[in-house]
Amino acid sequence: MVAFIVSVVILAAMTYGVVWYAGRRPADQPTTWGEAMVGAVYVFMMMFMVFGIVPNQFIQWASNDLGWKVNKFVFTEGQFFHIGGFPVPPFRMTQQAVRDILVMGIYVAGGVGIPMVAKVWRTRGERAQTTAPLSDFGRPLIREV
Repeated sequence: MVAFIVSVVILAAMTYGVVWYAGRRPADQPTTWGEAMVGAVYVFMMMFMVFGIVPNQFIQWASNDLGWKVNKFVFTEGQFFHIGGFPVPPFRMTQQAVRDILVMGIYVAGGVGIPMVAKVWRTRGERAQTTAPLSDFGRPLIREV
């Protein structure tokens, strides 16, 4: 559990580092070769954390500490209970299947989160333009009447 939490904290700190540095670095400043190499290694490490370390640590935690095995069932086809008013279909759900579904959730979150962080980086120089109020003819008013 400690390794999983530490890996999530490191990933969150790396993500915050991108957002923090995007607020400091001007968008019109040219990128040097060294900055590009450091940025590439940083992004590679973030993707390695998202798609490699964090899911692996979750699998290790669920399998070893929580004991989610393939022979332990969440429900079987003989049970009859309702989820949201609908009966559960007749199949078996193991704890290992639940673990794998949660790991897929980590992958989906990473697949959505990385483009969002990239968008923060790409739009770092853009600011919301304050527009003057428009006149009845659609032209911006320079001064109020």
